Amino acid sequence: MGLKGDYEELIRAYCCDVVLDKHVPSTGFACIWEIMQCEPKKLYITGFDFMRSGKHNVDEMWRAGNPEDPIRHMWDKEAELLKQWAYKSKVLRLDDKLRLAFYGSK
Repeated sequence: MGLKGDYEELIRAYCCDVVLDKHVPSTGFACIWEIMQCEPKKLYITGFDFMRSGKHNVDEMWRAGNPEDPIRHMWDKEAELLKQWAYKSKVLRLDDKLRLAFYGSK
């Protein structure tokens, strides 16, 4: 069951306009954001590298667009926000690779 109507728009607008400074979130970050709004007991995050591998959709090389485009994803900001949320949260759990990238240890 997803968010509906005006509430959904409010959450998305807040995520884009406030959290990501008017940039559209990546699909993965938007998904994490929306799930967290539903207050899950636990959320396990795996497979994210925030474009450090240069790959997108598992096996496609990422083609960067115009850096002035407001739709452009903010990979570093998304990574920093997720790192902060995971550190403070009792809900978010990170896979070993992501935890190592964020904190330098398991």
